[in-house]
Amino acid sequence: MASQRPDEAALLAAIVESSDDAIISSDLNGIITSWNPAAERLYGYPASEILGQPNQRIIPPDRQAEEESVRERITSDQPVEHYESVRVRKDGSLISVALTVSALRDRDGRVVGISKISRDISERNRAASERTRIEQQLRQVIDAMSDAFAAVDRTWRFTYVNDRYVQMAQMPREHLIGRVVWDVFPEATTLRVFDEARRAMADNRPTAVEEYYPPLDIWFHTRIYPTADGLAIFITDVTEGKRIDRIKEESLVTARRLAAIVESSDDGIIGMDLDGTITAWNHGAERLYGYDAREAIGRSIRIVVPEGRQEEESEVLARIKRGERVEHFETIRCRKDGSCVPVSLSLSPIRDDGGNVIGASKIARDITDRRRATERAAFLAEVGAVLAGSLDYATTLKTVVNMAVPSIADWCAVDILTDERKLERLAVAHVDPAKIDLARTIRSRYEDASSPYSPGSVVRTGTPAIVKEISDDMIVAAAPGDEERIALVRSLGLRSYIIAPLTARGRTLGALTLVTAESGRVYNDDDFRFAQDVAFRAALAVDNARAYDDAQIANRLKDEFLATLSHELRTPLNAILGYSRLVQSGMLTPDKHTHALQAVERNATALTQIVEDVLDVSRIISGKIRLDVQPVDLPRVVSDAVETVLPAAEAKHIRVHTILDPSAAPISGDPDRLQQIVWNLVSNAVKFTPKNGVIQVRLERVNSHVEIIVSDTGVGISPDFLPHIFERFRQADSGTTREHAGIGLGLAIVRHLVELHGGTIHAASGGPEKGSTFRVRLPLMVVHHESPPERRAKPTSEPARTDTPLPDLGGLTVLAADDDTDARALVSETLGSRGAKVIVVDSADEAIAALQTIRPDVVITDIGMAHTDGFELLKRIRQSSDQTIREVPAAALTAYARAEDRMKVLQGGFQMHLVKPVDPAELIVAVAVLAKRTLHGPQ
Repeated sequence: MASQRPDEAALLAAIVESSDDAIISSDLNGIITSWNPAAERLYGYPASEILGQPNQRIIPPDRQAEEESVRERITSDQPVEHYESVRVRKDGSLISVALTVSALRDRDGRVVGISKISRDISERNRAASERTRIEQQLRQVIDAMSDAFAAVDRTWRFTYVNDRYVQMAQMPREHLIGRVVWDVFPEATTLRVFDEARRAMADNRPTAVEEYYPPLDIWFHTRIYPTADGLAIFITDVTEGKRIDRIKEESLVTARRLAAIVESSDDGIIGMDLDGTITAWNHGAERLYGYDAREAIGRSIRIVVPEGRQEEESEVLARIKRGERVEHFETIRCRKDGSCVPVSLSLSPIRDDGGNVIGASKIARDITDRRRATERAAFLAEVGAVLAGSLDYATTLKTVVNMAVPSIADWCAVDILTDERKLERLAVAHVDPAKIDLARTIRSRYEDASSPYSPGSVVRTGTPAIVKEISDDMIVAAAPGDEERIALVRSLGLRSYIIAPLTARGRTLGALTLVTAESGRVYNDDDFRFAQDVAFRAALAVDNARAYDDAQIANRLKDEFLATLSHELRTPLNAILGYSRLVQSGMLTPDKHTHALQAVERNATALTQIVEDVLDVSRIISGKIRLDVQPVDLPRVVSDAVETVLPAAEAKHIRVHTILDPSAAPISGDPDRLQQIVWNLVSNAVKFTPKNGVIQVRLERVNSHVEIIVSDTGVGISPDFLPHIFERFRQADSGTTREHAGIGLGLAIVRHLVELHGGTIHAASGGPEKGSTFRVRLPLMVVHHESPPERRAKPTSEPARTDTPLPDLGGLTVLAADDDTDARALVSETLGSRGAKVIVVDSADEAIAALQTIRPDVVITDIGMAHTDGFELLKRIRQSSDQTIREVPAAALTAYARAEDRMKVLQGGFQMHLVKPVDPAELIVAVAVLAKRTLHGPQ
């Protein structure tokens, strides 16, 4: 240590001696070398006792290592920071001290000892411990609070949050401490609490705010207190209180709403005490029972209980007293006017705050409609079962009528429209059978068919009708001045009336009538709808039964038609095959060949007519029949048609009178089809008129129409068959013993052709053996056009002949393919007769093979052939690599004769469509046209 002046040394010594801190020095071995009075006071050792002693006397054993570390740092000339430690007093007690350590040096600056200043910090530590204890207790209190608590500093960062705050914030504490409040809860910046907190911080005054925080779905009451460091924030979750308030509010609203519901309910809602005295009576109860609230409240509930059900009410009240509920108890109650009504009762006990039963609430519901609906459903189910149980609708409808009385009516009737469009009463029932004859008498005498309430009018219009209450004024007004009629109708005691059409699939088949009388029941709109439902079900049953009958008839007619067709086809085929084989076998002498050929041709013509009729029906069914519409000289058409039939008429010595009005022309139509109409009608007249009879054919103009009338003195038409005369496959006599041939298609074709021309046809007859008249009415101008035209000629009694010379086919080569031997032979002989060279093959494959060696001028092929048809043959020809073969003209000679067959053939690449049986002259001309030949040879 540097030398000091005496006065400085004295001053330092005085300072050490007077210091409140203990100042102790020791050498490097820890031997105490100085000890001031403060050290004596602090440690309890006087200087005389401690000087020269090792400093371990005041250092606890567990701090020896600490002391050794300090000494090593001093001797190595390292600084030692202030530190706190523990020392031992003379009396053995421990004391907390704060130590400042420095090195003692000699004049050369070498460390020769250690100086320590010790300050007693026991009080400070005790104060710190106390503060820590208080803080811990405070935190325990804060953490135990039901309120959330948070402390924030002046930078708005969280410095403390209690457990409740962590729970309310729904995030861990470490996500809060040190973070800015508004970063953690950004939505809060839009709330009042944000403004109030900033104001509290700025103005240093406490504040409070209550509001809703949507992200956490809570209502909170926040109290904010400024502190030296920032703000202390207490938050109370008042959500439950708010919910309770809201529930109370909603309960009040609900109570009001329930009161309104009670008052507006259609059900009777009644309050009563345990004796059955009425305490509450809503409007529904007033409507149900007829008593208003002033009349009912204070009186016994037994005023609405029938005499025979008083014990029932006593049992109900006993159950209520026992705290039981009564659910949907169905019974009968009475109104003020004495009428009774079925009701469903539900009763619940009313309890006071102590849970004691003090009364009952009763809900009474009128179940009249429900019972009626149940009864109706049962009735409909039973009716449905009856109607579905049999196709004999006459019997089932009678059963339904009997079921309706008295279930839904006192009087019920069903009228049905017959096939002749006549309305017949099928069934009637009455609760008083004696009145059925009376009602029948009144109806036969006085029913007005034009009245909208009559069965005839309802069937005609298809419109149902209801008279809810039949008043006496109505009865008098319906029969003004007719006292007898008025008295008769009054005697029926009619009260209410419904009539509904029996309508199915858009057709009205009859009518259902329901009437009330003795029961006094008045029909309403529900009854009206119910009656229409019953009528609809009855109509379906009638329609289904009739459809079944029609199907059975159609099947029978189909079988009869097929049998007839088979017969009519086999008859001409028999002649054709018979004569052909006779000639072929040589059994006929040459002089009879001409007659045989005539017979063959005649029967072939008849066969062709049958096929044409069947094809016409097919076209009619598919809607593909065509008209070649043009101006027509109708007198000429009628005359030509009659002329073709004259030979057959003359053979039976039948006189045919023709009366033609020249002004009945021209009209617009298809001349061939019009001639077909007349030919069919006149042919039928000839067929069904016996020898020496008379047929009259008249054509006359009537206003804007022309009429063709064909009448005869033949066998006539029975009334039963007359409505079916124009139906397909219908024949008055279809048995095996029938006298007249035919397949039953002619008149059906005629009717369709007439209608296609915009006309009508009617048949009339006085009955069997009284002749018949057919009247065709056609407009002078027809707007119905169909195209393309399809021309055809009607058969005549003599085969058509032509004297026109046929083209010469010499030099032509024709390839003919057909898998039928006779067809090939016919083509070969026909074309060969005009000089053509004909190569015939029986298949498409042979035709392709033949084309390898020949180059025909024309190809004729059948369509329907085995393995490969005519279409495929032509396709191969058109794909040939040889242009001559590829471009050869081709015709289809086929039995496929429909219009769509012709279209398919032409679309398939053929130049012509020839139909079997083909006229030889037509075949020759067709080949010449295809080969571009004229009568005089090549062009």
